[in-house]
Amino acid sequence: MNVRTGIAPLDERAGGLRRGALYLLAGASGAGRFAFLLQFLDRGLKDGERVALLCHSPPEQVFEQADSWGIDLRTPWSEDRLVLIGYRDAYPERALHSPDPAELFAELGRLVGSPVSRLAIDSGTQLWEARKDSSMAGTFVTWAGELGATIVAAVPIELDERQRGPTEWVAQRARGVLQVTSGPRGLYEIEIVRLSPPVAGRGPITLELAPGLGPAQCPPISRAGSIGATWSSPPPIPGTVWVGSGPARTARFASTRTGHGSGRRSRPAAGPDP
Repeated sequence: MNVRTGIAPLDERAGGLRRGALYLLAGASGAGRFAFLLQFLDRGLKDGERVALLCHSPPEQVFEQADSWGIDLRTPWSEDRLVLIGYRDAYPERALHSPDPAELFAELGRLVGSPVSRLAIDSGTQLWEARKDSSMAGTFVTWAGELGATIVAAVPIELDERQRGPTEWVAQRARGVLQVTSGPRGLYEIEIVRLSPPVAGRGPITLELAPGLGPAQCPPISRAGSIGATWSSPPPIPGTVWVGSGPARTARFASTRTGHGSGRRSRPAAGPDP
């Protein structure tokens, strides 16, 4: 069974994404990766699903960017249908020195809490490239399969660059790889680099961002006179602990929760002491 991405022309061509599978979304900075991830989560929320986002940005910044695209994430977050989890600034060092990479992903699973049907990650390389060997990558792929969610992990690279190490290892085991690129006049393209099972359609899908409406299909981009990206993802905010006061209790991640029925934020979910 497949799930819709929320990008109608992509869903029409690919038939959606395989439920419970792992996909990589490649693209340089400013190419629109974050917008794709939010649209992917919004589609799940509209279908009545519970979803999660792991990223560098604090909740209010995520909400504001989503609002500009006509996506309401505050409501599902307050209802615990959207889980927001953030990277800590010390994450790479702790991941590097963790005796067992599985502990890292077990902690992430505890922060997700109740089962989710979709997980968006920005960026995935932060998770599995803390170590140069494939140990983190292998543990991530195993954990992703056990989670049972459809996962889209963004990677901040262009596919014409040579992939090396853990990211290449994950890409080879993902069910599909998509690439987003920016063009002139605020347009961008989504290309299906690899998908299993393969699709018949060829060539990139050209989209434009309609304020308040999200991505809409438009004619292919003319490469003549390209002026580069005009739409960028929110910048990372290192070291941000989103909720609570005093030392956070989670060792590698920070999470945001809500008090059910109160609309108030609560302290981060408990985890191993730093």
